[in-house]
Amino acid sequence: MLNNEIKLKIFGDPNELESALNQILNGDCPYFVDSHDFDNFVSIDVSELEDEKVRQLEQTLYSSLGKFIYFDDNLSLSEVCITLLRLYHKKVGVAESVTGGKIADAIVSISGASDVFNEGLVCYSNEAKALNLNVSPKTLMKFTAVSREVASEMVRGLLSHSYNDYAVATTGYAENCNEKQNGGLVYIGVGDESRVDVFAYKFKGDRQEVRRIATNAALFHLIKKIKGSFEYMG
Repeated sequence: MLNNEIKLKIFGDPNELESALNQILNGDCPYFVDSHDFDNFVSIDVSELEDEKVRQLEQTLYSSLGKFIYFDDNLSLSEVCITLLRLYHKKVGVAESVTGGKIADAIVSISGASDVFNEGLVCYSNEAKALNLNVSPKTLMKFTAVSREVASEMVRGLLSHSYNDYAVATTGYAENCNEKQNGGLVYIGVGDESRVDVFAYKFKGDRQEVRRIATNAALFHLIKKIKGSFEYMG
């Protein structure tokens, strides 16, 4: 008999996740979801299923939700980041605008961070982005500080520091989306020497909620980047 429980860590909107789980499980298995700012721990009771049915269910879960699954046990995003970076002897730097140091704080709160974390820069103003990360004033003027282009240049600025194997950057509007047209709009850049990707989100919630969710999103994309670099799946 396989394990009586399937455990997964999944990044994403908890309401959308529960809707997907209800469709996949169709009432065949009880499940539990513990959610914190889009970081979800899912536990599915498969004790009543035969081994082959459990295998089929695991395949269906990964087929439907695989791109959002980042671990198969109840570790936090920051713990998984540290684990992977230490495993592959890589180091990361972060540059934060909208998250204001929360990514760096999440990383250094985990034991072993000193082995893998190089630097955390809070570059809130345009001047700081240009001076510390070589973001072009022309890019800032043309696209504004909250843009895909600026997030990309923030990442490349960190990668110009040869000691960073990976780089993460955030820029956005933390205001509630109900109070400002672009409120909750966040760009997250993640990259290494081979490629930089930028992801756009429109998060709901108050200023602190947006910043917390954006922090988790940045850590999630860092995990996916590291796994992709080494063709590793947790």
